[in-house]
Amino acid sequence: MEVWEQVLAGAAAILILLLFFPGARKAVKDSPKGTREDWWGAIKPIALVIAFVIFLILIARG
Repeated sequence: MEVWEQVLAGAAAILILLLFFPGARKAVKDSPKGTREDWWGAIKPIALVIAFVIFLILIARG
C-alpha cells in the first residue's frame, strides 16, 4: 500500500469517527443501564466461546 493510500485511509477513518461520535455519545447517554443479571447474561456466552476456542487450540496442538 502506497503512502498516499495510507494517509487517505487514515483521513477517512478520522472523518468517520468525527461523523459518528456525536450520535454514538447520545445513544450511550440515553440508553438504559444494565443490571447485574444483564451483564452476566452477556458475559456467560462470551466466556463459553473463549473457553471453547482455547479448548480447540489445545486439542490442535496435540
